[in-house]
Amino acid sequence: MSIPSFDLNTLLDNEKQLYDALVNVGFIFISNHGIPETLISKMFDESRGFFDLPTETKDKIRYNPSTNTGWLPAFVEQLNTQATVKEFKEALNFGKLNQESELPHPFSRDLVQFSQRLHDLCLKILRGYAKCLGLPVVFFDLNHRYQEPSGDTLRFLSYPPIQNQSLTRAGGHSDYGSITLLFTTRDDPGGLEVLLDDKFVPVKWQQGQILVNTGDLLEFWTNNTFRSTVHRVTVPDPSRHRYSIAFFCHPEDDCQLHPLDIKHEQRQKERLSEAYSNAAALKLDGTPQTAKEHLQMRLKKSMTLS
Repeated sequence: MSIPSFDLNTLLDNEKQLYDALVNVGFIFISNHGIPETLISKMFDESRGFFDLPTETKDKIRYNPSTNTGWLPAFVEQLNTQATVKEFKEALNFGKLNQESELPHPFSRDLVQFSQRLHDLCLKILRGYAKCLGLPVVFFDLNHRYQEPSGDTLRFLSYPPIQNQSLTRAGGHSDYGSITLLFTTRDDPGGLEVLLDDKFVPVKWQQGQILVNTGDLLEFWTNNTFRSTVHRVTVPDPSRHRYSIAFFCHPEDDCQLHPLDIKHEQRQKERLSEAYSNAAALKLDGTPQTAKEHLQMRLKKSMTLS
């Protein structure tokens, strides 16, 4: 089993292929996505500039758990909470941005444009997801409006060279929200692996593609139809520095999590992500969680904050 590729321009015309990919794989590649390569490269350059800053400078915007924004030093986050192997990485999280947003050095105002374009791209992709489920094409648009508060997170990641061979970069985990867009550099040393057919398979990008994966919330929302697939980042070459950019798309904060009444013959019944279940979307009084409550619950389990 491999990760299928789709052209964004014809995504709405490939319902069956897209449906099969989302049910069985949970990851797809998207080409002709409309995000200029020059903008992506600039974001990686600015990301490197930030992570190269002294610790005391980065610490001025240290991670704020109430907003899920700011700089996370190494070992603050443990994505695989069941593992004893520590994860060596730094991250910088941004929420939704606008022209009034204060940006840390050395990020330019292009970051705002980048964030908004990524959100727009998510909506275009989710229209394909809605169509292949037999839903109105704009179904997910109505719950992912940019002007409304949500858990949308633009994350820059730095995986420095590793000298301690007992460390890893990111343990096996599934993402929390609706979908994730993932970018890597042209000189990416590798390490991202996806769990397919019960074994981890290295991911290999083609130039110009974005990797997209389904999150746990969308798996639940689609009544366990779409698959939120476990993935990890290993260390194929401990001497190489790895950078990536992820955009985590979430529904609006007050969106209540009800499984959709989807009746497809291929509907996947045998699993939910290990980290998530139907019960996890209910509060103690039996009422549905909101998207914000779900995200806060998941973040608390993965963060070690002092």
